[in-house]
Amino acid sequence: MSKHPGIEGSIPIHTFCLAFILAISSEGFERKYVFGGELTARQEADVLELARLAGVNSVAEIQTYYLRRDGVGIVAKEKESVTGRRVRYRVVRMVEKKWTTGWPFFPAPDTLRVGEFLLQSVNHQDLTTVFVGGSEFRIALDESVTPDQAEVLIEKLQDRAFELGPQVDRRMLQGPPMGAPLAIFAVDAPLFPDLALGVTFERTESSGQRQTRTFFVPKFRGPLRVLKVVITSE
Repeated sequence: MSKHPGIEGSIPIHTFCLAFILAISSEGFERKYVFGGELTARQEADVLELARLAGVNSVAEIQTYYLRRDGVGIVAKEKESVTGRRVRYRVVRMVEKKWTTGWPFFPAPDTLRVGEFLLQSVNHQDLTTVFVGGSEFRIALDESVTPDQAEVLIEKLQDRAFELGPQVDRRMLQGPPMGAPLAIFAVDAPLFPDLALGVTFERTESSGQRQTRTFFVPKFRGPLRVLKVVITSE
């Protein structure tokens, strides 16, 4: 099956504490720091310089987050480019020596580094704005699906206005609300020719645990029918 479109990585959301320190810096970017992951002015300057070396010159937000295996990671988010419903930006992910268990990572000789900050990746985000039930969401949307089609599909799934295929366990639909729509992606699965689209929803528990629920459906043929449901928790 294919990966979500428009997302080469994701802004780190494996956060086990939802308390953030929020502020707007004099430099014009927003800060979102977890407790114990605050950056000094000098560290912020190093983060901005590493982002610049990675190709991102205009940073809208610096965020720190808790890594799943202990430690703190850092994200620098590029200012968004908005064209109609389409939103594009890049996310620069990095780590800092003192905050990461298991340092060093034995980076390649050409890995970018500024001070104690080491570049991990630059991820491109290409999202589409959709409006469902009076709320606005940004989702990764396959190019074969229009925003209007996406809105209808998401609303039907949220309202549970669909039929279930014979292989779907009804218990997969129990539990708390499915959360916000995250992505609609095309499915490439020769063994399952009836599957055409995957629609992923995401919710985060108060404990910080993240759950995704993906519905696999045929592509716009008659009444909506769910053929498969996959739930993951992190």
